[in-house]
Amino acid sequence: MELTTLLIELAVICCVVLEGVHGHGRMNNPPGRGTMWRVGFSTPPDYNDHQVYCGGLKNLWDVNDGKCGVCGDPFQEAQPRDHEAGGKYGKGIIVRRYQKGQKITVEIEITANHKGHFEFNICPTNNPKFPATDACMNGYRLKTSSGHLKYYLNGDEGRVFVDVILPADLTCSLCVFRWKYFAAQNIGFGERQEHFYSCADVAIESGDVLPPVITNPPVIVTNPPVIVTNPPVIVTNRPVIPTQAPVVTTRPSPIPPNLPKCPISCKFYCQNLNYCYFDECKNCIQ
Repeated sequence: MELTTLLIELAVICCVVLEGVHGHGRMNNPPGRGTMWRVGFSTPPDYNDHQVYCGGLKNLWDVNDGKCGVCGDPFQEAQPRDHEAGGKYGKGIIVRRYQKGQKITVEIEITANHKGHFEFNICPTNNPKFPATDACMNGYRLKTSSGHLKYYLNGDEGRVFVDVILPADLTCSLCVFRWKYFAAQNIGFGERQEHFYSCADVAIESGDVLPPVITNPPVIVTNPPVIVTNPPVIVTNRPVIPTQAPVVTTRPSPIPPNLPKCPISCKFYCQNLNYCYFDECKNCIQ
């Protein structure tokens, strides 16, 4: 009887210890809704952003039979839950913009590593108030750059970087990017493990490269410069033509000197009638 009691007590102690062993983590890039305040966003701080884990192991499995909010809140919380669209931390703020088909590097910070694996999903909602669903998330399971749906931890703690490929055919003005960590610290309990979540609001653009716009270079018409040249001034010395001063000759007076004056009768006949018949009129002054 004493042995049976001892075994029961040991079993209880083991369960308590196992329940108290937690692997904690948060998503730093893209920053989760509850982690945005750590990287400069003016959003409400979630000081427990490293343990968004469905309310704990007991709440996840004993109370809700493995069901959890799509972004890690306790399943029984009233909607909108804190980390979902419209909730305390779900403000619909786009924290990263990507291109479709792009390889992105996701940064996860593990504060207590108990192995297990990561899975990544994305859900297009295109509305900051429209909550994502598990059905939508399951329709977009993302692969790592090595082509796997699961990324297994090796026991490392601190920052873990995982390259993830976005869908080549998905664009959205708002997509909910989700990291889910399936811890594996409870050996022998199968699926009864802790699940950690983080959701971030991102946008995925087409990224289509448009052909360059070819424009004809402008035709610059320039008029040729007008060159005005003045003809050369040709200075020629004009030949000097000597001119002789005109020879002034004294015209002989038609009136002979010392001729007698004509009588009035001569002037009458000679000047008026043009007839000088008197002899004395012929030699007088006309």
